[in-house]
Amino acid sequence: MNRRQLLGGVTMLSLSTLFLRGVGMAYRVVLSERIGAEGMGLYQLIMTIYLLFSMLSSAGLTITVSRLCAERPLAQRSVVGKACGLALALGLGLCLVLYIGSDGIAQYLLSDERASDALRWIAPSLPMMGISAALKGYFLARGDVLRPTIAQVSEQLARVSLVLTLLFRYDVTGLSSSCSVIFFGATAAEVVSMAMLGFFYLRAAERTSEALPGGFLLRGCGPIWLGSLMQCGMQTVENLLIPTLLKASGASSAHALSQYGMLGGMVVPFLMFPAAFPAALGTLLLPEIARENAAGHAGRVRRLTKRTLGATLWMSMGFCAVFLVTAKPLMRILYDSEAAGGMLRLLAPLMPLLYLDNIADALLKGLGKQGATMIVETADSILRIAGILILLPRMGMMGYVLVLYASGIACAAVRLGVLFRAAGMPRGSLLQLFGSKIPTVSD
Repeated sequence: MNRRQLLGGVTMLSLSTLFLRGVGMAYRVVLSERIGAEGMGLYQLIMTIYLLFSMLSSAGLTITVSRLCAERPLAQRSVVGKACGLALALGLGLCLVLYIGSDGIAQYLLSDERASDALRWIAPSLPMMGISAALKGYFLARGDVLRPTIAQVSEQLARVSLVLTLLFRYDVTGLSSSCSVIFFGATAAEVVSMAMLGFFYLRAAERTSEALPGGFLLRGCGPIWLGSLMQCGMQTVENLLIPTLLKASGASSAHALSQYGMLGGMVVPFLMFPAAFPAALGTLLLPEIARENAAGHAGRVRRLTKRTLGATLWMSMGFCAVFLVTAKPLMRILYDSEAAGGMLRLLAPLMPLLYLDNIADALLKGLGKQGATMIVETADSILRIAGILILLPRMGMMGYVLVLYASGIACAAVRLGVLFRAAGMPRGSLLQLFGSKIPTVSD
């Protein structure tokens, strides 16, 4: 991939991600007006289970397929076939578990039986998520971002248009029915995405003769999957604890759910909205770094790593400054919420830490250091839960803010240290990032 291809791919991915996140933000604004803060809280609770099962069905597949296809171009067809087979088997098993266990999950984990119907609508999407993730990895290894982008945009537009049509045309009211419609739309949109990626793959795939042993795929996916399981499992526990512990701090049940909905449904999506550029950069550079690392080009790996981190740092600092100034009027206009604006301003300084941590994670996986990322994620999740248990009952939402800051500082410091060692970068490299340019591959 030359400089022009890289910049073109980053630009396309960034613009498409910004568009998708913009549509998603507008969608959440409409949902919040339709179902209220309590409804957004219930929606976020269901999302914790949705994210857990979607992670279990697809974690590691995109990254592993992308890396293996980049490293072994003659085995690309074999890689994709084995990955889709694994995704189908895993997804069907998870679909059955979620469908049968939806009532129990709603009653005992979410403590809200209104969630059970929505959980059942999530189940059929799980096999499709995994297959789509595997196919996306194939295209990214080829530097082809157009086809996955078309599929993602189509999926998002299908979801939003279907859900809003059903909610407003048929005047769906109760929170249980509203959430069921929302997640029915999510499953229908997964059908669109998988069908389009499958069609694109059948037209683009080249015949390759080399067969990949199944162990290669499992060794690539395994650590990422286990790490994601630990992280997402712990995050699910964390998300389920927050409303309960907010009630323990003195909030009513409805107020606790509303606070949780404000944080997860309004503030955090805005906090991560500008991450489109670093996310696109990490996605495209992962197979490139895997190729350079496999070829033993240590100098290029160091330069790509330094420049990627530098671009991410400068961009995140710029958006942090913007949010510090505009957080309150922005949230007032969109959500009519002073509290959400105050929370966004309070969390804005976290952006450089979060973005550097995320890009460092992607680069480490490109260097084959999945085991290190799993250890960092597991330790972080354990410490976050401990902090939440100690601070939330005593300090309410401010206790959670302290936990987020402690986690952001620790994770960024540890992961960057591991990345510097893996890329052969000297100590003090962090200070050199301020002089970095946007990365290129042709150096």
